[in-house]
Amino acid sequence: MSTDDKLLVEISDLLIRAMDNAVTADEFARLQHLLKSNPSAREYYFDLISTLAVIEEIQELPVDEEKENAMDLLTALAENEKTASAVELVKPKAEAAHAMSAETVHTLRRRVSKFSMYSLILSSAALFFLLAYAFFVSSRNAGIEVATLSDSIDAKWSCPNPLLKGTRLATGMEPIQVTKGIIKFRTDNGAQLLLEGPAEFQFINSDELSINYGRIFVNVEGASNGFIVQTQKSKIIDLGTQFGVYTDIRGESELHVFEGKTVLIADLRNKTEQIMDVSAGQARAFSGSAETIQRIGLSEDTFAKSIDSQANLVWRGQKEINLADVVGGGSGFGTGLIHTGISPVGGYTENPECVTRRQRNTYLPVASNVFVDGVFVPSGYTEQVISSDGCLFKDCPVTSGHFYSDIINTPKGIGLAKESEKFPLVLGDINYSTEADPCISLHANLGITFDLSAFRSRLPGAEIDEFRSSIGISDSSPQASTASFWVLIDGQIRYRKDVRVQGQADTIQIKIGEIDRYLTLVTTDGSILDPDKGLNSIGYDWCLFGRPVLVLK
Repeated sequence: MSTDDKLLVEISDLLIRAMDNAVTADEFARLQHLLKSNPSAREYYFDLISTLAVIEEIQELPVDEEKENAMDLLTALAENEKTASAVELVKPKAEAAHAMSAETVHTLRRRVSKFSMYSLILSSAALFFLLAYAFFVSSRNAGIEVATLSDSIDAKWSCPNPLLKGTRLATGMEPIQVTKGIIKFRTDNGAQLLLEGPAEFQFINSDELSINYGRIFVNVEGASNGFIVQTQKSKIIDLGTQFGVYTDIRGESELHVFEGKTVLIADLRNKTEQIMDVSAGQARAFSGSAETIQRIGLSEDTFAKSIDSQANLVWRGQKEINLADVVGGGSGFGTGLIHTGISPVGGYTENPECVTRRQRNTYLPVASNVFVDGVFVPSGYTEQVISSDGCLFKDCPVTSGHFYSDIINTPKGIGLAKESEKFPLVLGDINYSTEADPCISLHANLGITFDLSAFRSRLPGAEIDEFRSSIGISDSSPQASTASFWVLIDGQIRYRKDVRVQGQADTIQIKIGEIDRYLTLVTTDGSILDPDKGLNSIGYDWCLFGRPVLVLK
């Protein structure tokens, strides 16, 4: 017996055991492994499905899908085999296959097939398995808990009793409607699902969800099994991926694959069905009113890929984290407020002050924002602590210990108390007092430390590659001044610049390693006059970090 024949026999046996509910956990895992890892196994699997699709078109049976015993259907199929005509296998033309760039496409014509009794039984088993127990196993497992609501942001529900964090979801429940917001589920097998309202959905089992309309992102990294998303006119079978599905009430749908590979099974116009592999970087549009599956561009930021209600974070795959937005109380993706910030003596503030104050080497943790570890006023008289776990800025220069303004996200202006006498922050030809060009105003002497691990833990699959920014003293400062800019990673100096000319920008690009924990930005005054007499050298040190971002890859 050839290797292919042995594989055919093994898959056939496992499918029949699955249909009979006699498969063991190890056997079920073996079947999943074969279908995921072996193209020949999947090809054979799809052939079995095709067979049953052909036959049930000819022999319509009055079957109650929820209650009819599977063996009744097999018996009827065996009777039909006596009069069934030969199958016509449609092969794609060479040029068509080339145009699809090695994609696997199966077009099924609803014609009569003639196979042996054994093939009929196997094809029936394949159908039941593909539908993830929709006609067999799910009816037996109705009411079994399969997933947990792990988080949500701004979720609104159509039901009178909203689902709360920790709510368990079960099979057999009525379709759930979320009218607004984003909800996150974790299945008992480890898949992460994010649904964005308006949406209507229900769990078929722990490895399959049916969505009537809405937007869903699936991440099966670390899951024990794959996952299947079923729409009105299709099924998307995961083969170890991150993918997103959008479908509307009419059945118009899109599939976007970000990692790995999926198998798309779509019912098209004129009862035509197509089966296609869709791999990472590809996207397809399909519906019951279309004649073919259409290529479309991959949308990188359409689907919510991670949420965190504690940090008010919604990440759609953006490649940059705006640290000015974080200073303004945001997550780095546009939720922060401009002209708000953090006081080195009082924490987060919506009304930042511009008045000279003094603080000696006190590190202030910022509990209100998980991405900001803490802030400080560098003095250099004693060991300069720059993180909550005691990381030191060993080369911190001695300063006056004075500071003038709080740490601010994109201030509308800086200067005297009256709004009419404030000046925008300008560097080169860019006005950094606008939302279009954000900045961190870090008037000497000030320091802020960001916790890189807090970002990593909330952005699955993303890697922080580098820190980028422009630095300088604002050209709008009324008088000449000098100041020093510092960037540290875990207490180690990665950048230092003594600035003596206003308005000149310097561009920073600093690589960040996988284990780097803290990013610290510091400005210090250029010299000390006599702080004991109230004299200091921070006057007009209007320092800024323009467009400060963490770049992801």
